[in-house]
Amino acid sequence: MIQRPVVIIGGGAAGTLVAAQLLREAQGPIAVALVERAGRAGHGVAYGTVDEEHLLNVPAGRMSALPDEPDHFLRWLDDPTATPRDFVPRRRYGDYLRDLLDASARAAAPGVVLQRIRAEVVDVRPTATGAVVVCLGGERIEARHVVLAIGNPRAADPPVRGLSFVDDPRYVRDPWRPGALDHLPRRGPVLLIGAGLTMVDVALTLARRGAGPFTAISRRGLLPGAHTVPAAPPAGAPVDLPRSLRPLVRAVRTAIAAGREWRAVIDGLRPVTQEIWRALPEGDKRRFLRHVRPYWDRARHRMAPQIAARIQSLCESGVLRVRAARMIDVVVGEAGFRTTLRARGSAQLERREFAGIVNCTGPGDTVPASEDPVVAGLLRNGIIRPGPSGLGLDTADDGALVSAAGLPSAWLFTIGPPRKGNLWETTAIPELREQARALAERIHWAGAAWRKNAAGLV
Repeated sequence: MIQRPVVIIGGGAAGTLVAAQLLREAQGPIAVALVERAGRAGHGVAYGTVDEEHLLNVPAGRMSALPDEPDHFLRWLDDPTATPRDFVPRRRYGDYLRDLLDASARAAAPGVVLQRIRAEVVDVRPTATGAVVVCLGGERIEARHVVLAIGNPRAADPPVRGLSFVDDPRYVRDPWRPGALDHLPRRGPVLLIGAGLTMVDVALTLARRGAGPFTAISRRGLLPGAHTVPAAPPAGAPVDLPRSLRPLVRAVRTAIAAGREWRAVIDGLRPVTQEIWRALPEGDKRRFLRHVRPYWDRARHRMAPQIAARIQSLCESGVLRVRAARMIDVVVGEAGFRTTLRARGSAQLERREFAGIVNCTGPGDTVPASEDPVVAGLLRNGIIRPGPSGLGLDTADDGALVSAAGLPSAWLFTIGPPRKGNLWETTAIPELREQARALAERIHWAGAAWRKNAAGLV
């Protein structure tokens, strides 16, 4: 049995950032095991793409992985032509995180060890001194602390009649699975379910292959907004923040109507978004998710300017059409799918045929237990519970997962997307890097207290 004080499950951006911070801040002996089934730290889903046309949706100057070194990513690029305003291919950011982890391991203090384990975790079982992490194949890793860095859940299948179509290879449930788009026909119309950033990436990749035309549908039919270069400075958030949804929406609309640039207004809310979310009553949170979220997502999650220009070109040429509509049912045929669509605000049904369908609705909000045996086991045993408003998993302020009895764990933590129900804004690098640092400090503090206690010093 391998014994490791800290086990991080997941080697994407979140897991890599936690591992790097643990290594960088450790003053005394500690072992860190980073368990990643793909065996490729730093990339994950977000930064695992190899398509050079898939760019970061945040300028390079704001993408440092280290809170105290804002130009760290720019320095890593080692390109005299690079500027803080550049939108860099996402693949390169994955390489950056990998290099950060390697450098952190090399520079770590004596006795600080990183072990990379390529394995799939299937169970986490609590023990008297922490937990045992069980991998597929039977390998067991003892841990004093465990960090679930599981990233975003996959999107759910669309809620339509005729779900037998989900087993057809011409339906792509997860466009980020390696080779997933290769099963689509090379010619013929393709239906893209969703109109956000995932759809943008898929449309760009398929268009370059000569596929299409594409019809993208979503509830509101809203494309993501675009960044401007140079960006307007963030507008200051109101000093007295409203504590309910209607006044908040009214304040944002008033600021924009008064002539403030809409991007600056949204960016001004960024530092206080988590505070606002925590203060909202539960009913307001659910109303936000139902009615306001599409507009927030469009304004908050933007395209790089050159990507926006490319999407506009596809729309103007007729290759891409974006509609406010939903799919009612699907029938599988020899040539593809016979679908029934209903446009927003209309009772009329429209029959359309598509050679392929791609689910571009983006990350899911809940962690489906059926797809993650670790989460399933922890939920079943009451060690964790679903998050507020049905989002993610419930956590304490320090990232400790909360049990079914409402008690924060002393050994099990999470970071990033699983904290969405408690924090809402918790998926971007600025949030992840702060959470990673705070979590590393929390684990180091707990480890030092345990060692003192074991030595009889406290």
